[in-house]
Amino acid sequence: MLAAPPPAVIVVQPGDNLWKIAEQHGPTEVGTYWRGLINANPMPDPSLLTVGQKLHAPTAADKARPVNLPHIAKAAVVQHAATHPVQAKVHTSVPIEKYAPVYKRTFQHKRTYKHVIKAPTQRTQPPAVQSSGACGGDLPPCFVVQRESRGNIRAENPTSTASGKWQFVDGTWNNYGGYHHASDAPESVQDARAREVWAGGAGASAWAVR
Repeated sequence: MLAAPPPAVIVVQPGDNLWKIAEQHGPTEVGTYWRGLINANPMPDPSLLTVGQKLHAPTAADKARPVNLPHIAKAAVVQHAATHPVQAKVHTSVPIEKYAPVYKRTFQHKRTYKHVIKAPTQRTQPPAVQSSGACGGDLPPCFVVQRESRGNIRAENPTSTASGKWQFVDGTWNNYGGYHHASDAPESVQDARAREVWAGGAGASAWAVR
């Protein structure tokens, strides 16, 4: 016994929408059948159907043609949502506070990781400690102090190893007085190294004095 051919005209029943009709008449090709209904029955708003309205059943060509109108595509989403309720999400009944510590630990881990990456290239800036103001004479000129550190014997250069009152780089400081960085040493030790390098003006090039 042959199956009855699909109806050429579909009459809209109470509660129908295009997606529901597509499910009823094209259960194995719902999306394709829905697209065919849109193409076979041009209408201003496919989401507004009336009971008793007659729709043309889509042909193979209608099903193959794309639907390019954005507002129609949006209507399809609305129709699909109406007949396919979204299932409840997992954990929706669990208080959000339960997950807060996990987020905080993850965030803290990322911050720590970034700090580890930067640590080899940047030294921690120590607290500012003003010098006694000793400069000039057998020490480099006072304007050098102002330009290099503004009198902060713990100053650190963010782009090089220069540090201290006179901004000695580690290579020039050379562990003077047993201190690895100039900024680690007392002011008197920094001044003593400055006298040696300055050497009555012979070492002015160390500070690019002009």
